[in-house]
Amino acid sequence: MASFVKSNMGGEKLIYGGFIYTKCKDGKENKRYWRCENWRSDKCHGTATTDNNNSVTVGQEHNHGPSPTRVELARIKNNINKAAINSTLSPRAVVNSQLAGISDKAKASLPKLKNLEKTVGRKRYASGEPNPYNLARALLDEQVRVDAISVKILSGEEIPLFSKQQYQRANERLLNVLRGQAMINPIEYLTACSHYIQF
Repeated sequence: MASFVKSNMGGEKLIYGGFIYTKCKDGKENKRYWRCENWRSDKCHGTATTDNNNSVTVGQEHNHGPSPTRVELARIKNNINKAAINSTLSPRAVVNSQLAGISDKAKASLPKLKNLEKTVGRKRYASGEPNPYNLARALLDEQVRVDAISVKILSGEEIPLFSKQQYQRANERLLNVLRGQAMINPIEYLTACSHYIQF
């Protein structure tokens, strides 16, 4: 059965019969023409055609055998790219969830995990999606600073002037983080905070 994945440049690739094809051109009546991804490097003349129902007709034969490992790697990378946009997990968690149950041959051919994690971050950045992991981390850091000063105020301690300035800077940083995220309303977030001090 035919399946499709995205290339590194965002184009479509066809996976069929253990081979990977890149799109060559669009034809009449929604036909699409494909050629082996090794057509340039190995001078492979393998071709295929798909119709509007994605039924595959194989044209010329390949000059090499099928490569299930390359097919598996292409699917893994495609799934990581999809999950990068649709998931709210950290980049490491996204990669780990997609690598569960892969074959040993595919593991040996994978890029470094750090590079796959960077791919998740780049994909999120390119799509304009906020990185929820970084947002949560930034909010937590600011909330810890604010809470530390709030505890001193609630206990009746006198706060030196520089601490008030630090508190105001922390609030400004927090607001800047919130303003940069389309999915959070700063007013709603601040009204839900447990401590609020006005200077």
